[in-house]
Amino acid sequence: MSETQCWEFTNCKSKEKCPAYPDKGRECWEVPGTLCRGQTQGGPEEKKRDCITLCKFMEGIIGGKI
Repeated sequence: MSETQCWEFTNCKSKEKCPAYPDKGRECWEVPGTLCRGQTQGGPEEKKRDCITLCKFMEGIIGGKI
């Protein structure tokens, strides 16, 4: 069984438009310009700060739950 990807966790309907798709779905916060919460995000440093506080997927990856 493969590991859960961000677009699966969030049930993303635009995964094909996302720069994290198909190879960076477990490190999406490191990819600039991903589509989060319906908006294009910034660079990795800005995203990491936001993702740590807002993203349940990143929280699950870091906590070993996903």
